[in-house]
Amino acid sequence: MNNQFKTNLKYIKDELNKTEKNWKKEKIKRFNRISGYFNIPDDCVAKSMLITVIGCNDIQIDNYGKIEKCSDSEIILCNEYERINICGSNMKILCYTPNEIAIRGIIGSININK
Repeated sequence: MNNQFKTNLKYIKDELNKTEKNWKKEKIKRFNRISGYFNIPDDCVAKSMLITVIGCNDIQIDNYGKIEKCSDSEIILCNEYERINICGSNMKILCYTPNEIAIRGIIGSININK
């Protein structure tokens, strides 16, 4: 491939990435407007993850999307908007459905990235 073609291809990819990021931001704004208008919780409209921590050893997460990584010391879950990293020891997935997941282990930290 010549350099001009590579440059144009890179430009197109960069523009698509910008457009996708702007589209996601606009989608979140719309969800917030809808939830405010109808008094619906944001997590129901935007499919945000709903995290319930039970004691020091159990976590239940709704709207988790997919399991990105699962090991004895770390479980990473992500959906379209968020990524959750749960670190600890003896981490196990007790059960899961397409919408929710139950995790047990000695939880050291929970990190949430948007």
